[in-house]
Amino acid sequence: MALLAAMVLSACGGGGGGGSDTREPLPTVSQNINPAGARLDHRARNYFPAASGDTWTYDLQQSHGTTEAAVTRTVTGVSGSSFTVTEAAPGGTEVVTYRRSEEGHLVVNPFQVIAPDSVSRFIGDLLEYPEPFYPIGATRRIIRQGVWAEDLDGDGAPESFRLEWSQILVAIGPITTPRGPLADVAHFRNVLALTLQPSSRDYESVTITSNEDAWWAPGIGLVRLERTVEDADGVAVTLPETLVLRSATVGGQAVWPRTDGTVQSLALMHNDLVYDRTRNRYYASIPDSVAGNGNRIAIINPSTGAVSYSSRAIGTSPGALALDAADDALYVGLDGTGEIVKLRLPNFEEEWRAHLGTGPLAGHLLAEDMAVSPADSDAVIVATYRAGLTPRQGGVVLVRAGVLQPTKTPESDGPTVVVFDAAGTKAYGLKTYSHPGEVYRLNVLPDGVTYDAVETTPDVYYTHNIDWSAQGLVVGNLVVGASDLALRGQVNVLGRCRAHAVPNRLVCAQNPADDGTRSLAVVDANTLAIVATPAYKLTAGGGNDVPSQLVPGPQGQVALQMSDGMPNSIFQELWLFTSPALQ
Repeated sequence: MALLAAMVLSACGGGGGGGSDTREPLPTVSQNINPAGARLDHRARNYFPAASGDTWTYDLQQSHGTTEAAVTRTVTGVSGSSFTVTEAAPGGTEVVTYRRSEEGHLVVNPFQVIAPDSVSRFIGDLLEYPEPFYPIGATRRIIRQGVWAEDLDGDGAPESFRLEWSQILVAIGPITTPRGPLADVAHFRNVLALTLQPSSRDYESVTITSNEDAWWAPGIGLVRLERTVEDADGVAVTLPETLVLRSATVGGQAVWPRTDGTVQSLALMHNDLVYDRTRNRYYASIPDSVAGNGNRIAIINPSTGAVSYSSRAIGTSPGALALDAADDALYVGLDGTGEIVKLRLPNFEEEWRAHLGTGPLAGHLLAEDMAVSPADSDAVIVATYRAGLTPRQGGVVLVRAGVLQPTKTPESDGPTVVVFDAAGTKAYGLKTYSHPGEVYRLNVLPDGVTYDAVETTPDVYYTHNIDWSAQGLVVGNLVVGASDLALRGQVNVLGRCRAHAVPNRLVCAQNPADDGTRSLAVVDANTLAIVATPAYKLTAGGGNDVPSQLVPGPQGQVALQMSDGMPNSIFQELWLFTSPALQ
């Protein structure tokens, strides 16, 4: 407000009047015009936090570009109901005093520096933001008018002024910011017009109008401000500017940017992970190199992150995992012996185990990925690999009731990950260690597996999942039709997409943002449009923080498997990310 008054005074100028042709001074007016209607009491949301030390930093956007962290507002003093805010900006530093009252949030004597004492006292403290709010769409006005009490034009008579402030609560609702979505944001439109009328008719009246749109978020404060300042002809007198909140600390806590949920980070070395919907728990295969609990199955509580282990070792070097459709059985690939074992849940009682066979050059074939038929929980297809050989593929095999069937796909080529369709009549596979990728349709026969069709795909290197969905096969950041293996669409994300626990949704890993934010993408499986980007970490550093694989868990949670990013490397950590945006 003081800056606005300074602009008016400089535009008015003065000097050299002295004629007798003077204007009548404007009559004295002091009005606060409040609209009718039910007030909106959202004081519990704390739209206007102001504790000592609270700090907000903004990027400044103007026509010539963006200046990062250009403006800082800090609460520098609190005394009773009053507090001061120091704003440091490229044009200088301004200190403004505010006061809380039963009416709301007032700015204290805003014209004290620029106006004569009698005028600043007459204008008084102005109600900047009333609480409770007035109805949405209604206009509130403050009018102060009278004698300026200074002779600026040199004619021996004081000038007159008119100050008019109008405010509308435009809306309360969600907004999208560069650093994530916000809910229940209050959008105000403020128009402040100051007119100085010279007493001498040799000079024209001068009006400067400031137009502001301000967005205030609960518990955070001002998150966005758009401002223009213009004269009576609508000509800009300053560059239009936008302030966008970059970071904020309120009550001693960093409140922006913020993650969109909670992360439980578990230092759990493991080879594979699956989620048991029936019992609401994850199972992880623990390598034999882990002291104490190696060769066991870890059981992870999604709510608490608590980890327990199977009472006995499952076999040597457990790797790939798969659950049957009813969550009655857990299949485990044993890399130490080239077997798979079927365990009855929940107690991991062994039902059978089967050897996967041998290759002409590799010795034991090992399970790289497995899928259990939804029509027969005793039938499992296995994408095998040959340790230490390139190419590593050992062919796709079928095991029925513990018996390895004789018909298999050729070695040295073919899928590295596999999945059944919903009926269990066909299976599909993806070859990931190639440029481009290849997607396969497989015939599942009584005595084994053969190829039905194969098509190339865009690059999906290092993708280690293929999921069946109503929309088609989910591979990397692609959706491929099951009937013709043709590309249906591509999601603009890093990849590693999975069929989400929420119907008609995918969840994918996002490319890291320039500011260090790490997030997932929730995708509409029909349109492949990104509908949410919940952030799980705000800054880079401290090790690898982009998940190598995702495992959708219970409602609102996705497990992030962290490794060095190389294929078939041991996962070093497990992050359980829970967010409303994942529901």
